[in-house]
Amino acid sequence: RIRNLSLDVDQWARVVQQTDMVLALTDLDGRIVWVNQAFERVTGFDFSESFGRRPRDLVGTEHDNPQEFERLRQQAYAGNGFRMVMRSRSKQGRDYLIDMDVQPRHSASGELVGLIQVGFDVTEDVRAKEALQAALDRADAMADELRKMATVAEHTFSAVLITDPNWRIQWVNRAFEQLTGYTAAEAIGRTPAQLTHFDKTDPTLVTRVRDALRNGK
Repeated sequence: RIRNLSLDVDQWARVVQQTDMVLALTDLDGRIVWVNQAFERVTGFDFSESFGRRPRDLVGTEHDNPQEFERLRQQAYAGNGFRMVMRSRSKQGRDYLIDMDVQPRHSASGELVGLIQVGFDVTEDVRAKEALQAALDRADAMADELRKMATVAEHTFSAVLITDPNWRIQWVNRAFEQLTGYTAAEAIGRTPAQLTHFDKTDPTLVTRVRDALRNGK
């Protein structure tokens, strides 16, 4: 049984070292007593550099609020762990975001001995979400602008039409219908040049449209 327990401990130790989770154990003074390989890889600090130092002293940034971190640390000591995304900076100067869960750590006898900090580097996830949100915001702004343009185009006295890359009409306004004599249903799918060959259009307008198309206007 003792041998099996020893094997289980060894297996868990390998898992903890090989996981992508950033793990650190701190004492009651908030100083590091152990870290795993993921911690070393993400922060750039190996265990010998980290031992005896506070995590934020290693990877903190100018955005840190020391008083807030101390409040949260005391909260965790009282049994109320916390989770937050922290802006951090590696030894090499790389800024990253880590989603950190901090919980009280107890000895086998139940005595509070420090904190366990478990985190994931979420930099790319957060940046992807921010990029997606920015794209959605741009799309919303563009849609709003298009709605405004459509309103103006619909109520202007000038003929307005929208074509696809092949010059086939996709949309016309009321003024186009009134000036050309073609309804939207008759115009859509045709090119402006095709419409100028029909008798329903005023000859003077035909000449103006042909000249405009010839000049690329």
